Amino acid sequence: MNVSRVPVREALRVLESQGIVINEPFKGIRMAPVSEARLDELIEVRVLLELHAVRRFISQEKHLDTQCITELTECINQVRKRR
Repeated sequence: MNVSRVPVREALRVLESQGIVINEPFKGIRMAPVSEARLDELIEVRVLLELHAVRRFISQEKHLDTQCITELTECINQVRKRR
């Protein structure tokens, strides 16, 4: 990927300090386990961010295709049903 080792190591240290990865000596780095509650929380935050982005886009666009708005609304509703 044409990236030196130092920034990769530093990024992994940051991820470890945030509890996202676990560094096991002589074994390597692996993802930390994620609870179902934490996963639900992350999904909820993602949905809120995506909804906000779509609403901002729609409010700023003057000549948006109505078919596009309908499709976006259907996608949002599908995501809500999955929660």
